[in-house]
Amino acid sequence: MLYSNASAEEFAKKTIDYAMAKTAYFEALRAAMPELMRNAIAEKKSPQLETFTSAFTAGEKQQEEAEQKAEAVFQRLPSSPDIEHARLEFEHAQKGSVARFCAESS
Repeated sequence: MLYSNASAEEFAKKTIDYAMAKTAYFEALRAAMPELMRNAIAEKKSPQLETFTSAFTAGEKQQEEAEQKAEAVFQRLPSSPDIEHARLEFEHAQKGSVARFCAESS
């Protein structure tokens, strides 16, 4: 959870943690893609697929809200090496993970 009164160091650390978790999420999703494709093609859904799909769609709104809040905090904080590193990790998680997932899954 992001608190508006977090120090720049704490914000940077939490943002880097978030970016690493998001990257790991897309790597796990990419690893699960063969099973997801098999289920989609066969038009049968396993209980695991149902659970995965539910978790994926439920978290999208929360993720979007958290990303918007993080962007607002980035705008307020003074520039520093820690903040710049966190910003780069955040952007990498936002763009790079999704792009790599799409490219490698097709």
